[in-house]
Amino acid sequence: MKQYVCSKNVFVDGKFVPASLEVEDGKITNILEYGFGENFGDKRIIPGLIDIHTHGGYGCEINDNDYDKAKVWMANLPSEATTSLLISPYTATVQQMQEGVALVDRLMKEDLDVTVLGSHLEGPFLSKDPKYIGAMREDCIVEPSVALYKEIVGDYDSVKLMTMACEKENAFELMDYLQSQNVIVSGGHTGLEYEQGLEALKHGLKGFTHTFNAMRGVHHREVGTAGCSLLFDDCYSEAICDGYHVSFPALRLIFKCKPKDKVVLITDALAIKGMPEGLYDLDGFAIEMRNGCAYLAGTDKLSGSTLSMIKCVKNVVEQCDVSVEDAVLAASTNPATYLGVENTKGRLAVGNDADMAVIDEDFNVLRTYHKGKVVYQK
Repeated sequence: MKQYVCSKNVFVDGKFVPASLEVEDGKITNILEYGFGENFGDKRIIPGLIDIHTHGGYGCEINDNDYDKAKVWMANLPSEATTSLLISPYTATVQQMQEGVALVDRLMKEDLDVTVLGSHLEGPFLSKDPKYIGAMREDCIVEPSVALYKEIVGDYDSVKLMTMACEKENAFELMDYLQSQNVIVSGGHTGLEYEQGLEALKHGLKGFTHTFNAMRGVHHREVGTAGCSLLFDDCYSEAICDGYHVSFPALRLIFKCKPKDKVVLITDALAIKGMPEGLYDLDGFAIEMRNGCAYLAGTDKLSGSTLSMIKCVKNVVEQCDVSVEDAVLAASTNPATYLGVENTKGRLAVGNDADMAVIDEDFNVLRTYHKGKVVYQK
């Protein structure tokens, strides 16, 4: 059965236009002139948002391997305008990472109110340098190894993206293998220098994980990993947009330096997102949530965020002088294109899944659709 929704501000081909969307069997089947179906007036209709880097939320941490908690997490995401995601198992024991990959594979096959697109493995092939390790377990960080990667992943094909330190010994061998498996390589938790970055491009480097965080910073004699992220126009740059991990002027710098289709907003959220402020144990780390941000307890060292994707969009528009159009692109179309799913996700286009959100001028989510079904209503 066909249904129609319309607005004076529908996000089509990178701009807001008056339009009506025809939806049938979970797909957008036509884009018509404004005036057909349920009318949202001046409210914006945007593509469902896509988070390619998130570890948990609402009491679920992917490394805990808890299926029931994971379903609660997934059920809450449409309230944030998120309709698709990569789930990010992070550096831990081989068994924990194996279990994380298996759980993601299971969730990919479930009939949920969001689409789980696969896994984004953050480690274990990272730098142990204290400047770049972040909140990762040093005892679980290892040298790049095709054999160990195969052991972690097993027979599952759910891994779509991998964060690794591309300057490490044997890194290029692993990167070449990942390319052969259609797994995207992103540089992160790394001391990669500019010349090393140029070599890494030849072995499939496609992006940078949480730009400016847990990577070699910019210096006028060595632009480092952060400089590579800003300068490599063909690479995608993730950005955590809470103003804590990266200051708002630095986020503005990312948008100034990168082509607008190569910025990807992420949450890097932890299980404590959506939970009361206080002290939590996450995989053996004492994590304190204060002022809406996660820290290693008793320190000012950041450890993931409590962000939502719609908050990322709101922050860069209101704090970084970024247009609504560019912010929405960075939270929907850009990640979809990065992952190669732009013909089903991330765009309000004929043939794509009818994943969309209705938001007001203050970025409050009023309604979210996943494959044409209303999955959140304020």
